[in-house]
Amino acid sequence: MPYGSVLTFKMIYSKVNIRHRMVTYLEHNWIEFMSLTRQDWLEAARHLMTEKGVGGVKVEVLARILKVSKGSFYWHFKDRKELLSELLSYWASITDELINHAKKAKTPEAQLSTLFAAIEASGVSGEEVIQVWAQQDSEVAKVVHEVEKKRMEYLTEIFVEGGFGKARAKERAEITYLTYLGYAFKNANDSAFSLKFSTLGKEIVNLMFERTKK
Repeated sequence: MPYGSVLTFKMIYSKVNIRHRMVTYLEHNWIEFMSLTRQDWLEAARHLMTEKGVGGVKVEVLARILKVSKGSFYWHFKDRKELLSELLSYWASITDELINHAKKAKTPEAQLSTLFAAIEASGVSGEEVIQVWAQQDSEVAKVVHEVEKKRMEYLTEIFVEGGFGKARAKERAEITYLTYLGYAFKNANDSAFSLKFSTLGKEIVNLMFERTKK
């Protein structure tokens, strides 16, 4: 057989062999790749960030937690940077979901109670990590600023609808929000801290809507 024909044959065989290996790899790993969704990775990253901080969110660690290979991660994300960007967007979207849920309540008091209950259900932990992250990254700080602006506007709206003047409504919104942040930081850094978030929510609602102090 002429040398050129042999070379061509080897090249064709090589391409076919590579393609065969790729198909086999995909067949063997398809179940693993498709068993987890993008949302699964984000949830796992969120919990890991809460425990280890942003620096602790690593692909290898997430893969071990989810009991899959790193290849499964790259099926959903380009790299760790994209994951962190999506994680920040995911965190920001939770505020929209909480507000939309709370707005379904009929009275201002009920809206604030519903908001606290929804926050507890979604998980209070992690807020302090985001705040620290914002101090380290200007782009993250911009997102956090917008989210906090949205939160404050809604809280102020609740108190305005509750019969308070704009100035008093803003004050109570700030007190409510700072109380929430204080709880988040304390709860994350003090294992002996035992106050339930639901208890805090009930007390805040009662205190903020005391008409005698309007």
